[in-house]
Amino acid sequence: MHRLDVDTSGVVLFATEAAAWERLRGAFRAHRVEKLYRALVSGRMVGEGAVEVELVVVRHRPARVAVQDPSRARAAGEARLAGLRWRAVAHGRDATLLEVRPRTGFLHQIRATLAHLGHPVCGDRSYGAPGDASGVTRQMLHAARVAVDEVLAESPDPADFAAACARLLRAPPW
Repeated sequence: MHRLDVDTSGVVLFATEAAAWERLRGAFRAHRVEKLYRALVSGRMVGEGAVEVELVVVRHRPARVAVQDPSRARAAGEARLAGLRWRAVAHGRDATLLEVRPRTGFLHQIRATLAHLGHPVCGDRSYGAPGDASGVTRQMLHAARVAVDEVLAESPDPADFAAACARLLRAPPW
């Protein structure tokens, strides 16, 4: 039904019947699907917020998107408006655990948006800061929950994500 970025862990929905696929694809197109991600990001973010950015694909292989100036993006007709909400759950000295709820679904949306805000996902080799000191071997982004209509799928934090949280945050997030 949808996909995750390479190295992003978590839940993925699959349809086994054509009618279910059509109905769920319609829900994704209409932005009726509730998606909850957990992201361990560099730096300190406090509270919660919402952000909308214009994203444009700037390279196809390997894939990369960039936040575009809204007037330039609309004029060129190539950007997509991507929105998400975030909430800080736990803090460490140099890292924050966020719950992220994307309203839309666009290639690398969460990673590119958080990097644009100055808080790249720990371990993100594409959008992260050079010299990422988190010590993780992949981007710490996890699709924890997907819900639509009667469908609910959840995935607990994988071991490497839980270990990174325990090491980089003051107190375990769970």
